[in-house]
Amino acid sequence: MVGAGISTPSGIPDFRSPGSGLYSNLLQYNIPYPEAIFELEFFFHNPKPFFTLAKQLYPGNYRPNITHYFFRLLHDKGLLLRLYTQNIDGLERVSGIPVSKLVEAHGTFASATCTVCRRSFPEKDWWVEPFASLSEAVGASVPRLLINRDLVGTFAWRPRSRDVVQLGDVVHSVERLVELLGWTKELQDLVQRETRKLDGQDR
Repeated sequence: MVGAGISTPSGIPDFRSPGSGLYSNLLQYNIPYPEAIFELEFFFHNPKPFFTLAKQLYPGNYRPNITHYFFRLLHDKGLLLRLYTQNIDGLERVSGIPVSKLVEAHGTFASATCTVCRRSFPEKDWWVEPFASLSEAVGASVPRLLINRDLVGTFAWRPRSRDVVQLGDVVHSVERLVELLGWTKELQDLVQRETRKLDGQDR
């Protein structure tokens, strides 16, 4: 499960950081509360905040970082069963993770729904739940790894004996994990190769 923290090193602000988060940047639009930007009723009343946010996050404005490529490396090694993401930025796709391995729980720019006829184009969207509870859905014998700035959810109030928690900067934490796994060179090569592709040098 991943959230906004893996995309902030790519330059995408998270939603809630005081003064620099996306919500803070939208205060000028007088939204009644942060989540209103994603509600249809508010959108029909005032679509400008949503489109401002969508323009900031639109695919092509940002590139994957080492954390996205770490998950790609897990896929390449046959270790990634599924990646649940709250992010709509699409950087998991850009890093080369197959769509069949992704659950884009809060939606994606790769799909849309007509606000008039309600026809979906294609894929589905989830709210915070059940995403927030997914880490509880695995059996007690399954190790869970939390890499996050803060201790959250059941990792904080009902930890399991096999839980592993790494608090702090996501990129530093992933680099440390990759080093412990002995995959540093492989990950660096993957990042360089994919960056060249994005730069158009491998055409």
